[in-house]
Amino acid sequence: MWKLFTRDESLVPAMDGPEPQQYASKDDALQQAWELMYGRTRRPYTKVLYIEGSGGERVERDEID
Repeated sequence: MWKLFTRDESLVPAMDGPEPQQYASKDDALQQAWELMYGRTRRPYTKVLYIEGSGGERVERDEID
């Protein structure tokens, strides 16, 4: 299981969340993160923080392309 962590920067102060979105695979989580950052479903005030796997493996925002 992979979790996608985000921050809502439209709020003052910015808040982490909502609850991390969960995905069955790393590829699914990376795809959703990319869509939030660059795709048609881009959300300008939602910042992707990182993706984390159940084994503790992390993919930081800078690594998502």
